[in-house]
This record gives sequence, structure tokens and C-alpha cells, in this order.
Amino acid sequence: MSATQAIEGKPNAETEEKTKWIVERSSVTVNIYRTPHGDENYFTISYWTDGKRNRQVFSTLKEAQKAAARKATDISNGNLGAAKLTNADSAAYNRAVPP
Repeated sequence: MSATQAIEGKPNAETEEKTKWIVERSSVTVNIYRTPHGDENYFTISYWTDGKRNRQVFSTLKEAQKAAARKATDISNGNLGAAKLTNADSAAYNRAVPP
């Protein structure tokens, strides 16, 4: 590292902490970000479903990596949970299916 880099505060690969990890399954990407809060470091996973960004926070990187891997696998397999119906769709379904 040159003296100029140290003075200007440019990042150095040797001393810079890693702040982003990526978990990929097929075409699905789940990002993990280091999220500092005071003296503590948390880890946030971020992924997109139904056009919305979803985030979850974990206290350790290991927990975040496990959750990100599970979520990426679920999304790539199409396991997105229950279907979301609009009020109109729900009313139509209730009319069509007898009790």
C-alpha cells in the first residue's frame, strides 16, 4: 500500500473488512450485508419476491448464511409460501367453491 492510499483513506484489500456476501441457487441471488449497529455487527439477508424486497437480520454470519441458502433454495424451487389473493379474487373463489 502506498503512502498516498493511506493518507487518502482508499480501501486496501488486505485491511478492509468484507461487508457483502452472495448466495446463489440457479438464477436466484440472496445478498448478505454486514450491518453495524453501535459496537455490534449484525448480518442482513436481502432478496426479492413478488416485486418487493425482503430483509431479515441475524446476529451471526453463520445464521445469515444458513437462512440465505434456505431462502435461495426455496425461491429457486418455487416454494414461495401461500398464494396471495386480492379481495376480488378471494370473493370469486368463495363464490365458485361450495362450503
